[in-house]
Order: sequence, then C-alpha cells, then structure tokens
Amino acid sequence: LKLLRSLSINLDEQSFGREGFIGFGKQMAAFAQHTQLSHLNLQLKSSDCGSAGLPGLGKAFKGLSKLKDLDLNVECNGIACPGLSEFGKELKALKSLTRLKLHLGGNEIYSAGLIGLGKGIKALKSLTDLCLKLDSTDIKGDGLVGFALELKPLQTLTDLTLCLEDGALDAEGVVGLGKTLAGFTNRSKLACVTLDVGGMESVDDWLELKRHIVRIPALQCLELLSGGEQMGRWTKAELEDTLKTDCGEKPQKRRRLQG
Repeated sequence: LKLLRSLSINLDEQSFGREGFIGFGKQMAAFAQHTQLSHLNLQLKSSDCGSAGLPGLGKAFKGLSKLKDLDLNVECNGIACPGLSEFGKELKALKSLTRLKLHLGGNEIYSAGLIGLGKGIKALKSLTDLCLKLDSTDIKGDGLVGFALELKPLQTLTDLTLCLEDGALDAEGVVGLGKTLAGFTNRSKLACVTLDVGGMESVDDWLELKRHIVRIPALQCLELLSGGEQMGRWTKAELEDTLKTDCGEKPQKRRRLQG
C-alpha cells in the first residue's frame, strides 16, 4: 500500500445514503494514511448521499495531504446549499492539489452553494486546473459572479472549465462571469477558459462575453460551447481579430514565421 499513488473507485447508483458516505469517508481517511496517493477518481453518482453525506466524505481529505489530482462525481445525490458549503471547507485540507474536477449536476445547490464551494477552493494555493460540471443546478448569475470573485486570489490557476448547460442561468449571468474574470489582476495566470452554457441565443450576448474574456491579462485560449455543441475555439490573437471583424474593423495582418 505504501507505493499506491493512483486509485479509481466506481460506486455509481449504489444508494449508500448519508451514513454510508460518512462511513466511506472515515475508511478512506484511515486507508490513505498508509499510501502515497496522488491521484483519486471517485464515481459516486446517484448514491443518495444528501447534504450531510458529502461533508462526511470530505473528511477523508485530511488524510490525503499529498493528493494532486481529484476527480469526484456526485451528480444526482440530493445535495443542497449547506452540504456543498460544508464540503468546500473540507477541501481546504488538500494543500497539494493541482487539479480538481467536480461533477455536481442534478443537485439543488443554487447560487449560495456554489459561492460556499468557492470559499473552500480559493484556499487551494497549488491549484492550476479547475473543472466544474454544474448542469441542472439552478445556479443564477449572481452565484456565478460570486464564485468567480472567490477564485480571484488563486494566482496559480491556469485552466478553468465551467459547464452550465440545461441550467437556469441567463445571458446576463454569463456575461457577468466574463466581466468578473476580465477583472483579474495581472498577477493572475488564468490562460485557458472553457465555458459550456445554455440559454445564450443572441449573437450580441456572445459578442459581449468574448469582449470581456479577451481582457483577461494572461489569456491564451477560449473555448465556448452551448449545450455541448462547440461555438468556437480561439487563441487570444484570433479572438482579438474576430472581435475586430465583428465590429466592422479590419483585422491586423500577422507576419508568418520565417524558417
């Protein structure tokens, strides 16, 4: 066990319930102390953990001080705002984490739950790659903007992926997210942004979103999707030229690299 560095567990649709999740968390914490675990993949979709069960699972993180990569799927588990906020507090124990992927779709976490999660994520000072699957979570624009504000102190973050298709989010909320990300300081390393959002039908809304995103200081690439369908992928230079074209300006000619 001392040499174990990577672990994947798939327990989808096992209906553990709250007590089962809490017990599983305790066992994971005890187990992890005897390993060098750096990569953990837990698939626990539709396992009936509820709001109390998720923080119980999170207590296992105290024994995972060397974990660098966490992929956790807790979709459709009856998780509400308080449970996700408490789970965010448990995340703070993962001091070495560089990559975090959370599948939270189908839970009633709303805006308050997402902001509460953000308060925990911003304590992960080594985090570089964050991916959140938030489909059908009834998160509104204020929650998305509030979450982005919590990420502002994360100067190590380089890659951000947010999937919000089939949710209650409107165009104003998505554009607000872009505006908030554009306000990140020059110390921010955020380079790659991927957004998958539904409910954005206006060309003007997409254009306004891109105008904000291109202002992110360290931006290198942007990918936009709507309901899983790719709308476009651009480098920063390509995005700048696209915006000039959309606004009726002539894009700059770029010199070819000489061999």
